[in-house]
Amino acid sequence: KIVRVSDNDTNITSISTSPYTAVSLINGEEYKFYIAAVNSVGAGAYSSEITARIGRTGKSIVSTTVGGLSGGNIINVPSGKTVSELKSGLTISDGASKEIITGTGGAAVANQDTTIVTSSMKIKVTAENGTSAEYSITVEAATYTISFSSNGGTAVANLTNVVSGSTITAPTA
Repeated sequence: KIVRVSDNDTNITSISTSPYTAVSLINGEEYKFYIAAVNSVGAGAYSSEITARIGRTGKSIVSTTVGGLSGGNIINVPSGKTVSELKSGLTISDGASKEIITGTGGAAVANQDTTIVTSSMKIKVTAENGTSAEYSITVEAATYTISFSSNGGTAVANLTNVVSGSTITAPTA
């Protein structure tokens, strides 16, 4: 039976039931727990350490004003949005923090006021207890309207909704 619980080498209490709930812990603090059994011969050795950080566990994107939200991921981010614009438009779980990172497991994007969001970037949300989750970003393809000058000849209609990187061939005469 469990009879002694200790955190950070300070005896908390002696108990005789399992499970035990530690109370009066402080949010954001890290605690190391050990347990030892006691019988008629005396106390046994403490167990291996179990570390826990006390805090809220929410690490979700709750809403966005930039693009849309689907399954926790951000979709339809308008082409040309900066990282800081996207970041400021995100609402996340209470107590959590957010960062736009360069890719899965990547570092924070540099120059967030001027860097344009790409679909290879991720949103990292870190809960108050230190756990984190990464979410995908999908950027809308930029589209353009192409106008032609007929140079006095037959008018040529504009091309609309041309996606960046498309090949345009000369219209037939």
